[in-house]
Amino acid sequence: MRTTYAQCLAPLAAAAHRFLVRAQHLDLQQQQQQQQQQQLQHAGGVGPGRPPGTTSYDADLKALRGVLRQVVIEYLTPADQQAKASVAGRCAILVDAGRLCQFFGLKEANDFLLPQLITCLNDPSWHLRAAFFEHIPRVRLGVGCVALEAFLLPCVEQALMDAQEFVVARAVRKTPPLGFRVLGFLGF
Repeated sequence: MRTTYAQCLAPLAAAAHRFLVRAQHLDLQQQQQQQQQQQLQHAGGVGPGRPPGTTSYDADLKALRGVLRQVVIEYLTPADQQAKASVAGRCAILVDAGRLCQFFGLKEANDFLLPQLITCLNDPSWHLRAAFFEHIPRVRLGVGCVALEAFLLPCVEQALMDAQEFVVARAVRKTPPLGFRVLGFLGF
């Protein structure tokens, strides 16, 4: 069940964001209509600001990101042994890491999500470490190539010394922008 929830996390975040944008659009339309009606009634009067009881888009987005941030932390840095044993749930987060970066935005993706994703490399499961390199190139869309390369270079260097050859192969093969630079860095 935890794995299925993790698989649905990025689509749920995207849907929540779409609803938030739509609600903001409808709120703005309603405000404009109210202002137009008041201007017609008061001939040149200034309409009121935000109606009481409504919140701003930024505050709602911040709250939504806060909820999602807690879920990501719970999955990627689990406290209990049963959750730690669930490599599949953490792999599911990695699969949609690119979409999560887009949801969090550039600043939060760099400051929060990328460091959380690195924790997968400290896991004893080679499957999780390999999955990290399999899916991390998708993050490029959310953070940009330069930030991703700066973030990934130490990770690839660490992976080149991994005991599992499969992890080493994934690190070199699945990070094409860095693969050649790392090999050149090592003198190949």
